[in-house]
Amino acid sequence: MYLKSLRLQNFLSHRDTFIQFDFPMAMSIVGQNGTGKSSLVEGIYYALTGKILRDASFNEITNNDAEFHRVELYLVHQGVEFHIVREYHRANTNKKKYVLVRSRPEGSNEEWTVLTTRSVSADWNISDTLFGLDGESARNTFIIGQNDIDGISTLGPSERRSLLIDLLCEGKTIAKVNAQINKSLKAINQSIGELTARRLVLLRDILSDDEVAALEQTNQQLQSQVEFYENVAMNFHKRERYRTIAKVLDDFGLEPEEFIQGALNYQNRYQQAFKKHVARLHQERENLQSRLENLRERYAELKKQTADIPHLEKEVAELAHFKDEVASLSKKRDALIAEKARLEQVLRIDSPDDGNCPLCGRPITGDEVEHVRQYRKEAQHRLETVIKQIDAVQAKLKTASEKETLLNKRTERLNYLKNVLLPEFKKVTETGKEIREKLSDRRQFAVDFYQNSPLRKMVETGDYKAALYAFRAYCHLKASISDFVLEDARYAESELEAQGEGNSEADHSPIEFGSLKELQAKISELRSTLAKNQYRIEQSEKSKALLVEIDNSLTSYREQAEIENLLLSVLSIKDGAPAMMLEESLQKLSIISTQFAVNLAPDVLKIDFISRKQNQNGNETPTLEIQIIKKDGVVAYGALSGGERVKIAFAIRVAISTMLLSSKNIQFFIVDEAMASLDAESRQKMVSLLQAMNVPQVMVITHLEDVANMYPTIAHVYRDHQNHSQININAASSL
Repeated sequence: MYLKSLRLQNFLSHRDTFIQFDFPMAMSIVGQNGTGKSSLVEGIYYALTGKILRDASFNEITNNDAEFHRVELYLVHQGVEFHIVREYHRANTNKKKYVLVRSRPEGSNEEWTVLTTRSVSADWNISDTLFGLDGESARNTFIIGQNDIDGISTLGPSERRSLLIDLLCEGKTIAKVNAQINKSLKAINQSIGELTARRLVLLRDILSDDEVAALEQTNQQLQSQVEFYENVAMNFHKRERYRTIAKVLDDFGLEPEEFIQGALNYQNRYQQAFKKHVARLHQERENLQSRLENLRERYAELKKQTADIPHLEKEVAELAHFKDEVASLSKKRDALIAEKARLEQVLRIDSPDDGNCPLCGRPITGDEVEHVRQYRKEAQHRLETVIKQIDAVQAKLKTASEKETLLNKRTERLNYLKNVLLPEFKKVTETGKEIREKLSDRRQFAVDFYQNSPLRKMVETGDYKAALYAFRAYCHLKASISDFVLEDARYAESELEAQGEGNSEADHSPIEFGSLKELQAKISELRSTLAKNQYRIEQSEKSKALLVEIDNSLTSYREQAEIENLLLSVLSIKDGAPAMMLEESLQKLSIISTQFAVNLAPDVLKIDFISRKQNQNGNETPTLEIQIIKKDGVVAYGALSGGERVKIAFAIRVAISTMLLSSKNIQFFIVDEAMASLDAESRQKMVSLLQAMNVPQVMVITHLEDVANMYPTIAHVYRDHQNHSQININAASSL
């Protein structure tokens, strides 16, 4: 992965800055403190991770007088070019945080493939998604600052071990995985506890086979008793129903056959006729209602049109005089046209200069010649006047004709409204009034409709009256008996005689129940006991099935817990996979850091890392001590002078980045103000050390002129007159 270009808009001190990155490239970014050098690193890191290195909010990194900031980064990774855009808006809009990521093959002119374009509520770490680098790993991989070197030089052994595990073995990722595993274990243990509690409850509900057999036998006995008592209750109901039917028929003076035939006749014939009559009545009302609605619409339309009659009458009266004016102007125009023709005829007469009259040919004296000339001159003047008068009359005549045409249209419209629409309006009003009067009294409307209905003749017959009388008895019975009225009417008297009407022993069989209410209470009690027993049997079966499921779930949870605990032991920082990975990484780190250290300190032969030491009890404990093997002996890291520790720490930190860059296939590297505390000779050696990393793209941010001039490409960062950061490539340093 390497960089192609970066653009910052309203980001920190940069109003609109664009910088192109070559590949390969060795560039120094130089400028005084506070000019915005580190903002370029911030922009790259922000585009990749959505986070910033400094402690500031998104509003604070937005330029003071701007409403938004925007960072745009182009990079290439594994032959694919990526375009990443991040925007942040101060206003609370749908686009408050916006991310765009698209890609295409490197060096092609193909259309971009959009990977995502969306507004997001949280920062999206594109680096982690596309390249497998979380925010901290990305910073530690391609950025080295003074704090990173100071940190290594001041850390103790245990802290140093944790740092290298985090950097080289992705210890923070492992810690996150451990946290997730612990969270999962907690949930598993909670589920095991809940299932165990449920299991104890279910055990109380499960019946043995003997208990189930006893309950089923009891239920059979209860069911037999319920059926017996229901038959007894049915006899109570039958006798009560027969008594009611017999009494009503006696009160109405009806024989059973007469009652049955009359009720059926009413239901099958007269009741259907009433339904049809009511349906026709409703249909007639609906028709009138529909007609009334149509009349209301027509009434509103006619009312709106006839409302123009007074206005039209007034307008016709105002336009009436234009008819006479057209005739007068036409007459005047014709007179002027005739005079114009006469004057034109006069002017066509030849000039009398030859001494003869142009009309009769007689000789003309000198006085007459002058008179004729004067007359022609006056005729010419009069002709011009007449032409102007004709034009004026024509204009007036045109206006008057238009008004006359309007008068004719208005008169025609007025006649149509008065002679056609106004009578229709009156008729619609009267018809609507008649219909509203019909519909206003529903009772009277029904009476009038009944008077003209064939139902009227039907209800006046003797058959109808007899059927109605029987149907009233039927309705009286239906109020207290809900079923079998007509069927039981035929057999009521004979059934009462057969069951011994009036015999108290027959009414209250069996003897222990004195009333139907007591008998029904007994039936309800038996049914309740039967339902409870059946529920216990069903619940026992369900509990057995559920117990099997719970046991299976408990087995699964316990197996999963064993796996999670095994993973925790494998991922243990102390003795697990990270510790083994660290042992392998330290060997490689020792070789690479030694190669870099000998360039900074020629007397150094090797940097060695001790990852374990024996305690007083003879046991080994994890640590990370650094030993420097020199030409004159072995020196502990803590025994080095301050300057030597910084050089060794720089070599170790560059070696770590070299390993990370190689593993992540990253081909750019940034050093941010990491040489400020060194002398000129040491800075020269550290620049040589960076060159020895063989990273294609290297950017060194510094405020030191000698460091900047060690690189072929110099980017000079400064503040303009508006206090915005500007950048010039290859500009001469003025520090």
